[in-house]
Amino acid sequence: MRKLLLIILIVAFVSLATAMQSSALTVSATERGTYISSGIFGTGGSGDADGNYLTGFYVGGEYRSFFNFDLSSISEPITSATFNISLDSTFGSSPTTIETLGIFDYTGNISDLIGNTGGVAAFTDLGTGTLYGSGSASTGATTGTMSIAFNASGLSDMNATIGGYFAVGGALTSLSGSSSEFLFGSSLGVPLTLFELEVSTVPVPEPATMLLLGSGLIGLAAFRRKFRKR
Repeated sequence: MRKLLLIILIVAFVSLATAMQSSALTVSATERGTYISSGIFGTGGSGDADGNYLTGFYVGGEYRSFFNFDLSSISEPITSATFNISLDSTFGSSPTTIETLGIFDYTGNISDLIGNTGGVAAFTDLGTGTLYGSGSASTGATTGTMSIAFNASGLSDMNATIGGYFAVGGALTSLSGSSSEFLFGSSLGVPLTLFELEVSTVPVPEPATMLLLGSGLIGLAAFRRKFRKR
């Protein structure tokens, strides 16, 4: 009897551990682009899946990027996320050769954002508020990927929008006042496969697994009580 209970417990624990293993997913942006300080799109293809996401100071004004993700395919809690931005075939400019990109929350209306009707409020929102993470890159880099791990605030806000859309803003936090200081120039049409949000999910254990574990624990407890009475 004791051996049977131990087997039940082992099977239950193995099933529980298997059920709680994380699985990696990739979610590509459905829309991306930039806003300029006057509150309108600033680059070609903005609002499309392959729009130019130049970010920084260029031709007399600041550009802030936006990226929108469809999380409708996700139903379980997100435990980690890494935001990957392609540097392939892009270029930049900087007096220091290195620039830092901050990824911020976006609290405005997403339909307005991707529809070029967000206005000055959208531009402001894209570079202010809660910082989810940041990454640096050389303005001379023309290949590779900038990877930004989301912090606890980013994960919390992502989980709050599971099943819907999640938009973020990008702004250079290292601007020094130069008239030409930017990253991701010529990013129109850059392969979307290199521009992804990676998430890991933790499925809720199935009721059958929990029932098996509970039965084993109850049985083991009963066995111990019976053994002590002897």
